[in-house]
Amino acid sequence: MKDRTLIYLSLALSVAALAYAIWIHQHAKQMAAESLQRRELEFVTHYAPKVREILSGLLEDTNIYASEPKTLEDLFRPFTETLNRIGSGTNHPAQETPK
Repeated sequence: MKDRTLIYLSLALSVAALAYAIWIHQHAKQMAAESLQRRELEFVTHYAPKVREILSGLLEDTNIYASEPKTLEDLFRPFTETLNRIGSGTNHPAQETPK
């Protein structure tokens, strides 16, 4: 009788482990994406004041962000827009050609 109890217990444990492995396999991408979003928010929250300080030195506008940045794209958008304006020449006055 004791031998069968141990067999049934090990079978139940094996089925539970297999079910858990299947569940983890199906939800791995979702859990990784959620973890990455949490980490990105921590990173952005930590570095937003430093980026704001750097950008306020480059720009005259002290209110750089309309709302608090939540992603890396939101964090660096003013910086990339400034570089794009500088690169396109819209930030500089037109130079006269020498005669």
